[in-house]
Amino acid sequence: MNPDLVALAGFVALFVLMLSSLPLPGLKLRSAAWKGNEVIYCLLAAGACLVLLYGILAVPLILLLYLLSPLWGKLFPKQPI
Repeated sequence: MNPDLVALAGFVALFVLMLSSLPLPGLKLRSAAWKGNEVIYCLLAAGACLVLLYGILAVPLILLLYLLSPLWGKLFPKQPI
């Protein structure tokens, strides 16, 4: 594969992501309880496992998980308090 085409595809993908309106979750904890913070705790656990396995190389994987986290929000819908 041509490295210039791969870089161009990456730039276009990042451009589209910056312009999209993804409903990304905030990382602010309201309380220490599981209820209402499920997505945050899942991201933290997955990130910790990836860091233990891959070290600094886990950073891009953690960012990818965070970008895919709107799908997790559908698994754990917010309940009115």
